[in-house]
Amino acid sequence: MHRLLRLCLWQVIFISITTYSVSLFAFEEGGIRIRGPKATDMFPYDQYGPITSKDTLWNIALKVRPDPTLSVYQVMQALYQKNPQAFKENNLNHLNNGQYLKLPSVSEMRAINPLAAKSKSTSDDKTWQKKVAKTVKKKIVPPAELAIKKEDLDATKKEINAQLEEINSKQTVRLETIQNDVLDSIDGLQAILKENAVVDEKISTVNQQLNVFKEASTIEDEKQNAQLALIMSLQQELLKMAEASEQALLLEKQKAELENEGITSQLWFQILMSTLPAFFVLSLVFWFLRRQKGGETEAVAKPKKSKAVAQEKAKPADTAEAPLAALDNELSLDDELSLDDELSLDDELSMDLGEDELNLDDSLFA
Repeated sequence: MHRLLRLCLWQVIFISITTYSVSLFAFEEGGIRIRGPKATDMFPYDQYGPITSKDTLWNIALKVRPDPTLSVYQVMQALYQKNPQAFKENNLNHLNNGQYLKLPSVSEMRAINPLAAKSKSTSDDKTWQKKVAKTVKKKIVPPAELAIKKEDLDATKKEINAQLEEINSKQTVRLETIQNDVLDSIDGLQAILKENAVVDEKISTVNQQLNVFKEASTIEDEKQNAQLALIMSLQQELLKMAEASEQALLLEKQKAELENEGITSQLWFQILMSTLPAFFVLSLVFWFLRRQKGGETEAVAKPKKSKAVAQEKAKPADTAEAPLAALDNELSLDDELSLDDELSLDDELSMDLGEDELNLDDSLFA
């Protein structure tokens, strides 16, 4: 709002400056020239006038010179070349009163040769001094002419005063209009400020409500987060319990499988079952051989007795066959010894096999 107020004030100031500039331009067109302080500012117009008897070209050049680097002689010569109708007898010192001088541009002033301009001014000064020296007697002005001039001056003053009053009235009307506009704008600004205050109050109320809603939502979010954390912890515990139960079931299953497999899955049992048929076959073979050898021993025992009786009967008669009989006896003894050894080995093997079978049966049933 302060920015809007500043903008309105700037508009008022701009309008005032514009109207004041227009009035100054009107004054200048009427022949009144407004100068800056101490006559040092740059001449702001494109013409100078009207020329009075108090004006000299030197003073005018000093006033309208746009750049200090330019010499006064250059400015004077440029004014002379730009306004030849304002000079009598082509002399720089003889100006026509009431004339307006058009101001040359800076480039035109710089184009003037300063030495030539100075020489022109010097020659015109000498000519003017000679002319002034010739005029020894002053002209006596009749009183009638003085009265006429005084009346003209009074009329001019009245006209100027009337114009000034008219301009002042117009300016006052404009200023009043501007003041009314400013007051209206101030009233509008005050109304806008009041509306803004109401809007600010509503916004503050809405912000308070939003803060309350935010606090409630944060509390609700904290509750929900706590519930979610509790649910997550319960889920983790349930997962741990489920994993533990699954592991227990897996162990029980593995234990049951091991129990079902039992002895049959063990290596020693498989080796034993693979070797039992061989032991059984060997035991049958040994039993068969033992039985066969038992029949042979009985058959051998009977011939021994008959041989002994025959030898006792045949001793006196057959002495020549004694070495052969001795040899036969040795052979029979060797056969008996070998048979007895074989029988004893068969008995031991059969007994060992029987014990091994008993041990295997006991281990199986155990």
